[in-house]
Amino acid sequence: MTRFITTLALFAIIALASFAQAAPLDRTLVVDAVQQAATRNLPETVVSVEVHNVVLRGQLDVPEGAAVSVRIRAAGDEDWVGRMSASALVQADGKQIGSVPITAEVAPYIEVPVLRLPISRGQAIGAEHLSAGRREAGSLPAGIVREAESLLGRVARKDLGLNQVVRASDLEKAVDARRNRSVTLLLQRGQLKIVAPGVLRRDAMIGDLVQVLSVTTRSLVYGTLVSPDLVLLPTVATASSASQSLRSQAPSSDSNAALAAYSENQ
Repeated sequence: MTRFITTLALFAIIALASFAQAAPLDRTLVVDAVQQAATRNLPETVVSVEVHNVVLRGQLDVPEGAAVSVRIRAAGDEDWVGRMSASALVQADGKQIGSVPITAEVAPYIEVPVLRLPISRGQAIGAEHLSAGRREAGSLPAGIVREAESLLGRVARKDLGLNQVVRASDLEKAVDARRNRSVTLLLQRGQLKIVAPGVLRRDAMIGDLVQVLSVTTRSLVYGTLVSPDLVLLPTVATASSASQSLRSQAPSSDSNAALAAYSENQ
């Protein structure tokens, strides 16, 4: 009987010693490992990530005093955005001791242009109005403008507030030249070039047939916008086709007559 009690006591001592030498896996190690893995697996456009709600779906004890490391292995179809499932592979002193299934929420942050100054309706956006800000990718509204260069010179169609991201729908339609812009009228026939000042009558893109008020003759002429500041007037040979294309937009006076009057006055 004494020998049996002694044996039980020995087993109890060994069990207690084993229990004392092991501890549950530190959750912080798993969180850090998820953050590192998410940063590696997301595009370069992601500047930082935040990891939330990491849940260990099992328990793994690790030896006390051992150098513990954790590596995250996600399923092949995980995109590392939002809620994800993975396995935490645990090593102690360089040896694999087990794995624990986990779930986590990954929030990637990207850099986008934001307004450092408020913008009023009808105001053009300049470089001085913009700054770089970090926003959670999943919370961004649809249609935001991602590149600051794409905002320069664009006109706000409504008031925009400080630190606000800008959507395409917040802006007037992009044009190369706006109504009332001063342009140069160019009429070229062979080696002869005639230039005169004009004012654009409506917003236009390069390549559009446009209506221009000639400052010199105070008459309306028609031509092609070849750059934001230059309108090429048609020669007599092409004026008829230009007039036909613009007939729905032209005033009652004939565009060919306006062109002829413009040329004669030069």
